[in-house]
Amino acid sequence: MIKTVTALLVLGVPVGAIGQASGGLAAGVGTGAVSIRNIDNQFIEAIEGRGIVGYEVGLFMKVPAGPLYLRPQLLYSRATGMVDYEEFDGDAGRSDFTIHRLQVPITLGVSILGPIGVEGAIVYNRMLHATERFGPSTIQLGRSGLGYRIGPALDLDPLVLHLSYEGAAYSSSINRTAFREPHRLVFGLGIRL
Repeated sequence: MIKTVTALLVLGVPVGAIGQASGGLAAGVGTGAVSIRNIDNQFIEAIEGRGIVGYEVGLFMKVPAGPLYLRPQLLYSRATGMVDYEEFDGDAGRSDFTIHRLQVPITLGVSILGPIGVEGAIVYNRMLHATERFGPSTIQLGRSGLGYRIGPALDLDPLVLHLSYEGAAYSSSINRTAFREPHRLVFGLGIRL
């Protein structure tokens, strides 16, 4: 609780707003792309996938402060689809791709017209598991990454609907492999409890 209060104070949210906080369940479905480049092996040059579809489920909290609000979330996310990979010798292949991750979006929103708002978030991503075997090669992907979300929201108490455009990049301390989710579109629903 002390960490929550400290974080809210640092972000400029009045302590009185904590008493107005609400929370609930969150879920969403989305589609996007993945890109893996600078792969440290002698077989695969690049991996690209479009139409990677998935879902997210978790918890959210909303802390209002006048027309502004803070909405942190804790989400489990899973996405799957097909990726194409290019080998250094010119051959190409196709493979299934799946990623499981925890996401922690820290969303700052502003209500602009009644229940309509605009949101932006910084998102911490922690990969739990991902496909790392493609054809003849196994690669290592970074486990932690940062991303963003931006889009409109509609708060119809107790329902919260949002549409977000997002992207993420994962870093690796082991190698120079660049794993990115350059774009993803998510339709989300929250239910206050």
